[in-house]
Amino acid sequence: MYDRQKKCRTPGIGRPPPGPSFRQTGTPAFIWTYSRFGRGLPRVRLVSYPRSGNTWTRYLLEAATGVFTGAIYNAASLRKAGFLGEAVGVDSGLTLVQKTHGNSFHSSSLSDLNTRFAKVSPHLPAVLLIRNPAKAIKSYWEYAETHSLHAKLKQDSFKTKAFHTFAADAVSKWEALALDRLLWSEAPVFVLRYENLLAHPLPTLRTLLAFLGAPVDEGRLACVSKHLSGSFKRQGTKDFDPFTEGEKKMMTVAATRVNRTLQLLGYQPLPHYNII
Repeated sequence: MYDRQKKCRTPGIGRPPPGPSFRQTGTPAFIWTYSRFGRGLPRVRLVSYPRSGNTWTRYLLEAATGVFTGAIYNAASLRKAGFLGEAVGVDSGLTLVQKTHGNSFHSSSLSDLNTRFAKVSPHLPAVLLIRNPAKAIKSYWEYAETHSLHAKLKQDSFKTKAFHTFAADAVSKWEALALDRLLWSEAPVFVLRYENLLAHPLPTLRTLLAFLGAPVDEGRLACVSKHLSGSFKRQGTKDFDPFTEGEKKMMTVAATRVNRTLQLLGYQPLPHYNII
């Protein structure tokens, strides 16, 4: 465990001093909360394949703790949405966790083990966020094609050679990201199952906060319970199955390998994945 309480002033509900380091969130009908930067926080990577709920998890963490989260990417769209931690360095000690997608964006072969190992940063603790690969890959294609968190994509886009090339590559990267983190990490790894967070957000969030050593503010959690979704969950083509039987077999095998590795390392298994 990493005790942040002695290193970070984590504000509760209330009005802090004005300034650019604060973001006000809430609704007129409910209580207003504020987020701020921490001080001297240990580095903890929030690792996931793209479109696995990383930004939503950050939203929940910031709402629950009042401390900004960061990322290695410095995305302007997320800064504008209020994720001010995007603008500070991942090693600054100012943010609760730091988002990374590891090798998911890397174009070189997955056989390049030196590059893969360097991306893991094995000495750093991590939260490994895992989502059903079919859901994550489909959502990532939608985002890659629309460059939007909310725009819908026509089904014809999934019938192209480009999509099926992307899907085959994505399955390998989904698997490698999870296995590399599990097998190479020397520091503690918290495995966060997206489906569990979706089905049981508050209990799962409490467990995550305990891993992070972050104090629980019941007032903030009460607010979170009324505003769970935030503005970062895509409304996509939910009932459309774009994958070939071969691609679905690949995803099933990849999920089985990750699941088996989790259990060999003493973790709870993944939920049952319905590969569309």
